[in-house]
Amino acid sequence: MSPSFPRCVYFVGIGGIGMSALARYFKQAGAEVSGYDLTETELTRALVAEGIGVHYEDRPELIPAEVDLAVYTPAVPSDFGELRALREAGVRLVKRAEALGVISRRHRTLAVAGTHGKTTTSAMAAYLLREADTDAVAFLGGIAANYDTNYLPGAGEWLVVEADEYDRSFLQLNPRIAVVTFVEPDHMDIYGEVSAFEDSFREFVGRVEGGGLVITKPDIARELRTSLEHVRVQTYGVEDAEAEWSAERIEVGDGVYTFDLRHGERVYPGLSLAMPGRHNVENAVAAIAAAAGAGVPVEQAAGSLGGFRGVQRRFEFVGTWRGARVISDYAHHPTEVKASITSAKAMFGSYRLIGIFQPHLYSRTRDFAEGFAAALSDLQTVVMLELYPARELPIAGVSSMTIFSNITAGEKYLVDSSEAPDLLRVLDGDVLLFMGAGDIDGLARSLLDE
Repeated sequence: MSPSFPRCVYFVGIGGIGMSALARYFKQAGAEVSGYDLTETELTRALVAEGIGVHYEDRPELIPAEVDLAVYTPAVPSDFGELRALREAGVRLVKRAEALGVISRRHRTLAVAGTHGKTTTSAMAAYLLREADTDAVAFLGGIAANYDTNYLPGAGEWLVVEADEYDRSFLQLNPRIAVVTFVEPDHMDIYGEVSAFEDSFREFVGRVEGGGLVITKPDIARELRTSLEHVRVQTYGVEDAEAEWSAERIEVGDGVYTFDLRHGERVYPGLSLAMPGRHNVENAVAAIAAAAGAGVPVEQAAGSLGGFRGVQRRFEFVGTWRGARVISDYAHHPTEVKASITSAKAMFGSYRLIGIFQPHLYSRTRDFAEGFAAALSDLQTVVMLELYPARELPIAGVSSMTIFSNITAGEKYLVDSSEAPDLLRVLDGDVLLFMGAGDIDGLARSLLDE
């Protein structure tokens, strides 16, 4: 380790996807690593197995005395006992995003941002780079099925990261290549105004290295144009004549999408993607463009795509229950919910599809209630769960009913999570599509335990 590199790192909230990846990075770089999290999970057990100490109580006395860097997640309350103790001890205390920003400056960074699609696109890009023997390091926002982890260690020059707009975290990065998938308002509890949300993306692309590359859709490129004058811009899309990179002649069969990739005037035929949804074909086009920007030959990236196996909780088939297929999807924004339902209908046709949705955050439910209701109304049968508040305190007049009352599906039910299994037995669907960012994934998987 260099003299400036921390020798002992402590994490407050070590069990999250992003935090656990950082913990692994520092551990493999030679630092002593330990931390706190609220509950024991598969992720925290994996950290312990790798020699990282984890405890589950707010006990400042368990913090090592020699800590010289502490990393915390904004999800932890500011008055949390261990945070107070670290501040009082004068330990350097940084947010997860700041720690990732420091790490990113040791590499050439490929960052994927956007309201939707950034986890899948960044995982695809990392996969394509590693299949090309780049030995890229990657911090992903989900568990990549090809590697069964969210963190890929490596000795290569490239670092692939999911650039999260929450809490303006992505403004800690100075990428060489940036992908922007969507600029659709979210996290209004942080930004307050749509204009502030959009401005953060302008600032993000403005932080791309001079002469670097921004890959985005034509309409986003137009919206961000004043912030893109210092970089090269390439556009992508699906069956989009305006885009420089585009998927054409898309077909689906047996759960596999096939398409031709057009780059300018050149066409690469017969790509395959074993993931549902045209939106994932679009993500694949962005990932190939990003990999090409990092030096991977387009033919090689196109040929590798068929081996990509997806990301956990992104339209993930988790098993069967009472003969029904059980799918878990992280969809927690109206656009994502609509894409998930559209994918399920395309894959399963006339099968009886039941959508189970758990709203996430009071503020998101308030801000997007109309969009959620419209998306869920495309189902014949909807089971709505009680709202998952996560980090938020209640907002007067906001609940699952805020969405539920406006759903026009043929059948709709509002139940507590504990009541859902009994209801689903009665409804007897062929496909159960669980959607949400709270603890609904645990409910889906608990069915399989029966």
